[in-house]
Amino acid sequence: MLMLLFWLIVLLIAYTYVGYPLCVWLIASFVKVTGTKVDREFDSNVVGRVSVIIPAHNEAQYLVAKLQSILTQSAAEHIVEIIIADDGSTDDTAKVIKCMNDPRIKLIELSRSGKAATLNTAVEASTGELLVLTDADNLWQPGTLQALLMAFLNEKVGAAGGKLEFPAIHQQGTSWGDRYYRLFEGWLRLREDKAGCLINLDGALLVIRKALWQPVPAGVTDDFFISSAALIAGYQLAWVPQAVVEDHSTSKPRQQFQRRVRITLRGLQSMWTRKSLLSTQQPKLAWAFFSHKILRRAVPLLILLLLPLNVMLLSYGVLFKMLFIAQLIAYLLMGLVLVLPGYHWPKPCLFIAFFLQQLVAMSWAFILFLCGHRVLQWTPDTGRQLK
Repeated sequence: MLMLLFWLIVLLIAYTYVGYPLCVWLIASFVKVTGTKVDREFDSNVVGRVSVIIPAHNEAQYLVAKLQSILTQSAAEHIVEIIIADDGSTDDTAKVIKCMNDPRIKLIELSRSGKAATLNTAVEASTGELLVLTDADNLWQPGTLQALLMAFLNEKVGAAGGKLEFPAIHQQGTSWGDRYYRLFEGWLRLREDKAGCLINLDGALLVIRKALWQPVPAGVTDDFFISSAALIAGYQLAWVPQAVVEDHSTSKPRQQFQRRVRITLRGLQSMWTRKSLLSTQQPKLAWAFFSHKILRRAVPLLILLLLPLNVMLLSYGVLFKMLFIAQLIAYLLMGLVLVLPGYHWPKPCLFIAFFLQQLVAMSWAFILFLCGHRVLQWTPDTGRQLK
């Protein structure tokens, strides 16, 4: 029984990280699916009014560069307003915004209430047909806005998202692992888009038709909740790799751990609110939701269970002894990388350490979720690196 359980967990892990991406790639490559690709040139007469929404809490140091990256976009004439919703900042966020000389820039000052309430207030005050939601601390690369608006020339598209990149200059320590994780997620989302089963977009840059907007509840992952509103309404999601935002990362293991715990907790709450996506009426989306979302958050706990199971199976042959040694080496490596962050570790070692650290964080978040813990608001990382 223990051996059966061990190999069942191994199969689930293999399916989650290898089998599911492989299946999506096969569908995207060999099955004809009506995707979100637009086969015509950009038509400015078709694009509606655009409202850019930026929730901000203590983001003064980023806002000038951020707003410049938006206002210099090739399709910036479609922007009717840029609403910065200040969520109780204690720095010069409001002062910086008031000094910006553009009538489209609007400031909403709020008491500290969390990102969900801040987003809801800003959207309620917006006037555009398309809502562009973006973080305050990333930069839009040239052509990003036009690439996103292109997606909405397809009437079946309800929401579209951009590609998040971390410049190599910011990559230190285990943040290299974060970069490779993002590359993998980008690869997978592109194939999910082509296969017609894209289930989520990145909140760093997300566009949705205002008619599909649903107020965001407290304690959920806003990017998944917002983008899935389009799916529930019968629209498709589009992933636009030509729309690129340059973000910051942190190489501090403690902040990486806390961030993953927070994201996982909110993600679990989001999935519960969107459990209707498991409906058999949309089998492909249900499959993607189960494989990419539910299993991805359950598997980390299963991986950690492999070690004690392996100990109980040591007497069953050389294979289990080798697997046990491999696991011990991996966990030891994680500990060494975290304890000695200044050492120039090879990138494979950094990736293994990052991967295991994230698994531990996600497992801890899963336990906290079962115990009723929720995250309603947080303070942005102070370890974010500037270009």
